[in-house]
Amino acid sequence: MSVSDASDLVFPSVGNGEMASRMRGFDWTQTALPLPSGWPAALTTALNILLAARFPMFLVWGEAQTFFYNDAFIAMLGEWHPRAMGSPLRDISSSASTNLSNLIGQSLAGGAVPFQDAAFTLHGEDGAELTRFAVSYSPVCDSGNRVGGAFGVCEGKIDCNRAGNAAIAEIARLREFFEQAPVPIAIMLGPEHRFEISNTANKRIVGDRAIIGKPFHEAVPEGVETGFGELLDHVYRTGEPYIGHHIPFQAHTGDETKQQVYMNFIYQPIRDGAGDVIGIFAVGSDVTQEVHATAALQKSERRAKAIIDAVPQMIWSASPDGANNFFNQQWYDFTGLPQGSLLGWEAVHPEDRASDAVRWQDSVANGTPYESKNRLKHRTGDYHWTLVRAAPVRDEHGQILEWIGSNTDIHGQELANAALMEANARKDEFLAMLAHELRNPLAPISAAAEILAARSKQDPILEEASGTITRQVKHIAHLVDDLLDASRVTRGHIELDQRTLNLKHVINDAVEQVKHLFEQRRHRFNLDLEYEAVHVRGDHNRLVQVVANLLSNAAKYTPERGRIGLIMEADDEWVTLCVQDDGAGMSPELISHAFDLFYQEKRPLDRTEGGLGIGLSLVKSLTELHGGTVAATSSGPGCGSRFIVRLPRQAGAAEISRPMEADRDKPLHGLRLLIVDDNIDAARMMGVLLEDMGLKVAVEHDAAAALERHRQGAFDVYLLDIGLPGMNGYELVQALRSSGTTADSLFIALSGYGKEKDRQASMDAGFHHHLVKPMSVDQLQNLLVAQN
Repeated sequence: MSVSDASDLVFPSVGNGEMASRMRGFDWTQTALPLPSGWPAALTTALNILLAARFPMFLVWGEAQTFFYNDAFIAMLGEWHPRAMGSPLRDISSSASTNLSNLIGQSLAGGAVPFQDAAFTLHGEDGAELTRFAVSYSPVCDSGNRVGGAFGVCEGKIDCNRAGNAAIAEIARLREFFEQAPVPIAIMLGPEHRFEISNTANKRIVGDRAIIGKPFHEAVPEGVETGFGELLDHVYRTGEPYIGHHIPFQAHTGDETKQQVYMNFIYQPIRDGAGDVIGIFAVGSDVTQEVHATAALQKSERRAKAIIDAVPQMIWSASPDGANNFFNQQWYDFTGLPQGSLLGWEAVHPEDRASDAVRWQDSVANGTPYESKNRLKHRTGDYHWTLVRAAPVRDEHGQILEWIGSNTDIHGQELANAALMEANARKDEFLAMLAHELRNPLAPISAAAEILAARSKQDPILEEASGTITRQVKHIAHLVDDLLDASRVTRGHIELDQRTLNLKHVINDAVEQVKHLFEQRRHRFNLDLEYEAVHVRGDHNRLVQVVANLLSNAAKYTPERGRIGLIMEADDEWVTLCVQDDGAGMSPELISHAFDLFYQEKRPLDRTEGGLGIGLSLVKSLTELHGGTVAATSSGPGCGSRFIVRLPRQAGAAEISRPMEADRDKPLHGLRLLIVDDNIDAARMMGVLLEDMGLKVAVEHDAAAALERHRQGAFDVYLLDIGLPGMNGYELVQALRSSGTTADSLFIALSGYGKEKDRQASMDAGFHHHLVKPMSVDQLQNLLVAQN
């Protein structure tokens, strides 16, 4: 076949007009290439053109991309020549096949490709050299317009340092950048959107298929079905960019299956020098994980909101500056405020609003948790008490991101507490009244017992009877005092008269109080104290009460002839008192409740042991008020018990002498005393008792009679009951003092009430002393001796 068949070839217009002209103007009659018969005429003609060319040129033919080249191209092949002649392109160089196949594919698809940057390794005398060429590709078609192959024409080397080739070098770098980019990138040219460039990342979306040179509707048919083709047409037609967010797309996976992904992408029109749109630049990013994370977050937020709305508390949040920005459904259901309203403070009671706002701003300023109680307006119009709490939410640097708070409806609890406080107040008043009513009859009984004791020295039976009455009266009085003390402790109303004390004196006074219990049951009592003085800071009477209650408790639960001991030890910081016995012992359960108020273990029906369950509770409370501790131990029932009290030691304290007791032998004869008490029995018995002590006693039962007796002559001592009918004891003492004749007289109040406020009221009214019924004769005698 000869070059005369060249007329059968059709050369479509290529991007470089000069190259097209040179190929069409070539003198084909000067060359001939004899080829075996049966070869397509178009191939024969193309090979003749190839051999005649003086510049590097190659031909790729057919689906197998069979490779032909001329002499000028041999330098690029090096050792591959002549094996490359007639071989598939992929067998010659995998790298060359990869670099060129996409562009050649465009030519085989019928599209001309302008000069592109291509790298070839040239083999010469000086060794291999990587050289870049500007290569143009053009399809070779026969007269039937069927593409059979493609010409590649190497125009020349590219010198990236020369200004004339700067654009080509930039295009080369741009291609490399696109290929290395981690996001999908594609360039589509023409109204059919033929793929010019598709990087590796884009293959993860559209699949690893040959799309270069193909129009979009052929390369990605599923994209047409989902509307992407219409978007491309719109961008190409209008020149308006398109930006898509979270667009679902069926991406191809390696095993030919599809997986739904979500893409953010941009379709940017590409314009030529005249401003006309010639293609579209497409760049995208796979945001599937972000979409899934957002969906999971939204699901979590919906779940959290459902939980927040389901809890019974009113939940709210605030910005770092303390301004409310959220309330849950419970808030709106409770307050009845319009949905979405953030005026939280408007629902707070006006009387609580200002003080709560100050505390809230203090928490916001200092970043400290907030807690308060306030009254919140209910949808019914009533105000309910709520417990308000809030805590800051911080980031990893400790900065406050927001505040999370809650309001808990505690109205019922507050009403119950108020009712309980009212009940407690009534209980305290009842106990005080009970004590008063019990002490009133105890006073004459006690006085009568004292009279019997004084006048029955020669009658053992009367002496024993009087002693029994005296002891039982003291026991009842002690129970009454314990009840009142228990009430004071629970309300925190016990006040200590603290001073430096020699603890030995405290212990001796306590032992004196309970020794009759040891004598009754013939207990063997052992007292082991430190030789040196040991000092503590405390209230003498209350510490005596602590030790006496422990010793009394041991006496109750230790059988006859049992052993009871009190040991004192001290170091530089603490003093330890241990009261131990070999009595009934305690179970572990009883030990755990030993100091609970009113707690008692089961007792036998005879109730020969135990009391009201108050004594040990008072021991614990009073010890803790002194900064100490108390504990109980036992090896079990029948194995005895140990109670250990620890008190802070006052190191280096000076020796404090005990108050001097009055001289009991000092005569009281001649002292004139007026008793005023509406309890006739108590007044008469006390009068007889004091007369036996040598006093001149007058007895009256109301204030008017007392004033009349006073006008007949002033008394040395006035013993006045507070609860007198008509004019009470407070008013009577003021009237007596205002007479001007009692400057040297001693005024003693007598009452069934013994609270601190009662004692203070007596002092304020003008009394010198306040005695509680039943009055201790010894205590009164001490006061009278000191006065005389």
